[in-house]
Amino acid sequence: MKNNPDAVITGLFIEGYASPDGLYTTNERLSKERALALRDYLKTKFGFDEGLFKVSSVAEDWDGLAVQVQASGMEYKDKILDIIATTGIMEGREGALMRLAKGAPYRQMLRDMFPGLRRVEYQVDYTVRDYTVEESKSLYSRKPEDLSQLELYNLAQSYGKGTKDYTDILLEAIPRYYPGDVAANVNAAALLIENGELNSAGRLLDKAAGTAGGGNHPAVLNNLGVIRLLAGELDQAEALFNRAKTAGSKEAARNLEEVTAKRVDNKKMERYKSR
Repeated sequence: MKNNPDAVITGLFIEGYASPDGLYTTNERLSKERALALRDYLKTKFGFDEGLFKVSSVAEDWDGLAVQVQASGMEYKDKILDIIATTGIMEGREGALMRLAKGAPYRQMLRDMFPGLRRVEYQVDYTVRDYTVEESKSLYSRKPEDLSQLELYNLAQSYGKGTKDYTDILLEAIPRYYPGDVAANVNAAALLIENGELNSAGRLLDKAAGTAGGGNHPAVLNNLGVIRLLAGELDQAEALFNRAKTAGSKEAARNLEEVTAKRVDNKKMERYKSR
């Protein structure tokens, strides 16, 4: 990243952790020293400016331990989680765990879980300059992960709707590099709907709806409504279109007219069949 001429590192966040065993004051010192050791290494090796760094520490990573216990199948799991949740660190939490079942669960955690809690985590914040379509074409063959979702989308548009490159970028590249991006999933789902692959489109839209803000995103609601409309589920489609319209989708307003027209057609067909 430092040697990438198109990128600028804007921040380096480092956080050190220690496991819960031992004295709290010792763990507090260890977690801080771990974080500072990584900071000093990065400063020495890469010459980063002091102002880029933000360093913090967690003396005893009880939250991390609780996650590991919850995911395990160990005996006394519920009791361990209850002790972690209800007994304060300074009120004898570790001692209560050491007394549970004569210390067997504690020894298991000490052996299998505590080592992974002694660590340093880091985050590198950076910006990458915007690329033109021509630059994106060159970069896509070498480092597609450096392109933004919008740059990939514009690149797809440059190839033309219906081309193999257009389809590959919308259905494969963008969802792969931006799996949690609502727009990425919406665009891929729209293409799948056009291709008649409604089940696959629905899965992508359900995925988008599960992300932050995705559940009420107008395009997500509208496209889910389109799938219901194409499946002949008019009541469900109408409800989704109304929600999308309220959220600001102009397409949803037009699609509501399609629902009305479809109901009229259905009634005509019923009369025709009854003759």
